[in-house]
Formats: sequence, C-alpha cells, structure tokens
Amino acid sequence: MAVHRVIIADSREIPRRGLRGIFEGTENISVVGEAETPAEAAKLTRLLAPDIVVLALVEPIEPGLDLINTLSQLQTPPQVLVMSPTHNLDLACQALRRGATGFLLSDAESNELVRAVNEVGPGRAVLDPRIASLVVQHFISEESVTQEPEKILTPRQQEVLQLLAEGNASKQIASRLHISSRTVDTHRHQIMQKLKLRGIADLTRFAIRHGLAELESPAP
Repeated sequence: MAVHRVIIADSREIPRRGLRGIFEGTENISVVGEAETPAEAAKLTRLLAPDIVVLALVEPIEPGLDLINTLSQLQTPPQVLVMSPTHNLDLACQALRRGATGFLLSDAESNELVRAVNEVGPGRAVLDPRIASLVVQHFISEESVTQEPEKILTPRQQEVLQLLAEGNASKQIASRLHISSRTVDTHRHQIMQKLKLRGIADLTRFAIRHGLAELESPAP
C-alpha cells in the first residue's frame, strides 16, 4: 500500500497537533513536516517534496491563497487539500482556481479527512459534500456567462465594452455614443459585475475572445 507523505500547514498549534494525531493513526499516511506560516510551508515543500499539503485557510487568507499558487507552479507540485473553518463558497472557488485539488470544512469527521487524503490526486478533486454542489453550480453559472455575453449585457453595454477594449477613454466613448462620462463609468462598473471581471486587461481579453473587439497586430 502506497504511503502518502503529508505536510500540515496551519498557524494554530492545537489544530496542527490534532491533524497529526489523526494521520498518525493510519497506516498509509506519514506526516513529514509541519509549518506555521505559508513561507515555512513553501520552504518545507521544496525540501521534502511531499505528496500532499494539508493547508488550513485561516486569517489572514491571502497568504494562504498565494501559497497555493506557489506550490502549483513547482516542477513537481504537491496536491493541496484546503481546510476552511467557514462555509465560504467564494473562498472555495478562489482556492480551486489557484490550484487546490481538495476543499474540506474544518469540522469534517476524521474519517472524511483520511478519505480525502487518500483520494485526492491529479484529476481527482475532493470537495466537502456541504459545499460541492454550490461550487459546481457556481462554475456552471460562470461558464454560461463567459459563453453568452449577448444574453447578459444590454446592446449599449456591449458597445461600451467594445470601445473600452479598443483602448478608448471614458471621455472618448462618451463623445462617440453621445452620453456623459459618468454614464460610461456606470456602464463599465455594471459590465465588470455582470461578467465577473476584475480589470481592463480581463475586459479586453473577454471582448477579443468573444469577437467584440479585435487584437491589433504590432506596427512593423
């Protein structure tokens, strides 16, 4: 039976001890290291090359999410099994986007945790049953938005999106469409919200991908 080599990354000593105790009670899970900080976890992972990093996402959240990014870019990345104390759909989606392959709530039963460690792997994501359906529905909804912008944006918003993606400033768009700059900014904000985009670069890529704008070739 293959033994899974695990690093536990959790800033809290008592939960770390609890996880170690659960894993040490199994035959095929070996805890090869513990880390209090994301920086320590990254260093240990490079040094020990574990199969799995069990990461507790507790405040502050962003360093933990950054760690997932870092680990996913290693030459031989470990599987990252996230444990969260909160039933937070957005956090689960962020973790999965950044490369996590498992997401459990911290109050999961010990047998669920052991099962997750045994099952997680390339192409095999493990999600807490209490959040799995929400995650699936979220990604289905998001993909639907990505595929059919004409069903989400008004004709005016599509015009504004195209002009923004072509590099026009708010004043230029306002002049071309005979509306105020404030109205242009309102449209831009609504477009970002509807399409779940975070900045002008995402907006431009979206517009090009869906034929609302063209990618200009560099001048010779």
